[in-house]
Amino acid sequence: MAFKENGPVLFLAALRAEHFALARGLGYSGPPARCGELLAVSSAGKDFLSLHTGMGLDPTRRVLNAILTDHSFRAILHTGYCGALTDSLHTADVVLYEDCLAVDPERSADGDAPGFLPDERLFSRLRARLDAWEGGAHLGRGLTVPRIVGRREEKVRLAQQWQAISVDMESAAVLECAARHRIPCAVARIVLDTCEQDLPDFSGWTTTEGSLNLSLPGMIQAVSRFQPAAFQRWRQSERMARQALESLGRLWRTWSDAG
Repeated sequence: MAFKENGPVLFLAALRAEHFALARGLGYSGPPARCGELLAVSSAGKDFLSLHTGMGLDPTRRVLNAILTDHSFRAILHTGYCGALTDSLHTADVVLYEDCLAVDPERSADGDAPGFLPDERLFSRLRARLDAWEGGAHLGRGLTVPRIVGRREEKVRLAQQWQAISVDMESAAVLECAARHRIPCAVARIVLDTCEQDLPDFSGWTTTEGSLNLSLPGMIQAVSRFQPAAFQRWRQSERMARQALESLGRLWRTWSDAG
């Protein structure tokens, strides 16, 4: 289905933890939803729909296309965590994407990456709203890549090669699907790891639906044991980013004309 002027706004994130923080900010007080399950939130006389897709391009396309085939929306607001590619961004900062490139660091040559734009009107309205919120938003190009970018050296290289300020694993797919279904879409993501922050190695700790196994004690013990400093710093950053994401949900809850 396509754009529906009087339809609901869909709030979107990738991971269960991101989605649950967003839903709490929107006013939800129930249990977490399953991946791909539309979550209805009613708060202060307003109704919202939210969804988490799983991590990565393919899970995002699969889940979102299935939802958009059966439902119409007024707009899609996509959020979640991102990694900083410049030293000007700090944990819990908001990045509002001016455009987004789908880049494979191992294969994409300069100028050879599909690009996607947010809806101009929705972007402008979201920018105005964020300008009045706490620290405001950083504007710039985001990159969507097929894996976690965890080393400072690679972050700096990606920033220089693509003139980008942040990196994630889903936004290009969301903008692509929204454009295909002719639904206005914008992306505002929360910085989790800074440019100088090396991440723990999360390879091998993803589920079949594209999420991190962060709830598994064995995973936490393994990463803590082999990379204790990086893991502890990441956990602290994740708590800060999760709080910022919940605050962003509260901001959107007060925005009665988000579309």
